[in-house]
Amino acid sequence: MKLALGRTHRGVLSVGSGTVAGQAVAALSAPFLTRLYTPEQFGIYTYLLALTMILSSVAALRLEVAVPLPASHDDARGVIRTASLAILVISALTALGVLVVVALGLDDRSMPTLSWALLPVLVALTAFFTLFSQVALRERAYTVVGVRAFIQYGGAAAGQFLLSPLTQSAAGLLGGQAIGRLLGLLGLARTVRPYLAPTPVRVRAVLRRYSHFLLMLAPSALLNLLGTYIPVFVITHLFGNAAAGNLGVAQQVLLLPAGLVATAVGQVFVGELSSRLRSEEGGLTRVFLRATRALAIPGVLLFAGVIALAQPVFPILFGTRWDHAADFAQAMALSVSLGVIVSPLSYLLIAMERAKEVLALDILRIVLVGGAGLAAAPLHWNSTQSAWVMFSGQVIVYVVTWLASLVAVRRADARLLVN
Repeated sequence: MKLALGRTHRGVLSVGSGTVAGQAVAALSAPFLTRLYTPEQFGIYTYLLALTMILSSVAALRLEVAVPLPASHDDARGVIRTASLAILVISALTALGVLVVVALGLDDRSMPTLSWALLPVLVALTAFFTLFSQVALRERAYTVVGVRAFIQYGGAAAGQFLLSPLTQSAAGLLGGQAIGRLLGLLGLARTVRPYLAPTPVRVRAVLRRYSHFLLMLAPSALLNLLGTYIPVFVITHLFGNAAAGNLGVAQQVLLLPAGLVATAVGQVFVGELSSRLRSEEGGLTRVFLRATRALAIPGVLLFAGVIALAQPVFPILFGTRWDHAADFAQAMALSVSLGVIVSPLSYLLIAMERAKEVLALDILRIVLVGGAGLAAAPLHWNSTQSAWVMFSGQVIVYVVTWLASLVAVRRADARLLVN
């Protein structure tokens, strides 16, 4: 027990320190980027990055989650090969979709063609980075993951600065993200290379073995990200690119530091939990509650800081043309703070293959957040009011998710005790 917890803490420290450094670079770059790019350009960037995250989340058919699970390296290679093929197919389909949108003039936001052209590139790079990070986590190469996270975020920020005078458009922001992901992939190459060797495991066998990932977790991930980014789509289409840019800046300031906790703790938690489940160790509920208490500290500090400081500090940091960013930050403060606590713990449901519960929670997110978004236009809410109501829906989902995770670990402990 002590050994497992110590290994977990070391993993959190390794992944977390690299991610913290990378997130810090990204967050600190925001005040400078807001003076190089306009709110409209940030709005286009925010919109297309949201599409990137949604599409890349299902590009590997969620098989990246299965990478740590197989006992043999051959089986793991089969999962990785199948996931890689899926990523290439989804990226090609995304490119085809972009071609149709641009050729037929279906874009009602007048986004530049170059920005659209970067979408399939970002989908592929993001999906491969996620997949290969899972390979490193399978090897418990936590230091590698942490360093590559720093390289990714730092490279993205540097790329966005360098591309600003060259593009004078949202393509500079998107291109910087592509540079960061590419650098992160190159950093993972040595760890991943042994898993790219030929394997006798067929693609069909992988799809059959992990069919529930394709049939349940992939739709669930799609719904989850759709629910997460509904506010971006609603604000963009109802209030324009400038409003979406203000929302995007608020998200960058809040979601990056919040995400570092969720990602660093969550990824390591999944690796260690999978090991515990395979060895049929108990005590999951105790670890769950202890993690909740630990995560509550940064969650509460984040909420209090945003509510107290957003209005006076944001205009100084970002400039006067970003006049609504503080309003959006306060609207999402409680949701983001609860996400710090709940998001890492919700990995439990995936690791324990509780696909039905995950799918139900994602449907609930779509209903609550999407319903609020649909009500914005007929009720004549302004952009700030719309954001408050949509992020309140997110709060409800996080509370229900934590309760579902607690029930799952208690049942798992009870089952292990009986056995």
